Amino acid sequence: MSNSESYGVCFPAITTANFAALEEVVRMLHDAGFSSRTALHMVYALAGTVIAHGAVAVEPAEHAAVTEALDDAVTPLLADAFADGVLTADERLSFTIDSLIVGFEARLVS
Repeated sequence: MSNSESYGVCFPAITTANFAALEEVVRMLHDAGFSSRTALHMVYALAGTVIAHGAVAVEPAEHAAVTEALDDAVTPLLADAFADGVLTADERLSFTIDSLIVGFEARLVS
């Protein structure tokens, strides 16, 4: 039994066509100023984020349920963070991707 079977993980097919598609994405990022290695990391980071988000994108509890469960004396920072409502799955994904992009920009080859 392979690792992918034992852990229920699926890996993309290793084909010339898949590598050609990956090459194009890495080339675009490389042309934008990233090293080829960093570009590959970026592809994996974004793909992993999007796939994981899709696998666990459960909408949060209702705002009222969250605020009722918070004790301002014990969790004042969380009470403040949730004051404008709970974070939706889309908001969490958007923030994560924006943060990745900022980190990627910091890695640009000069």
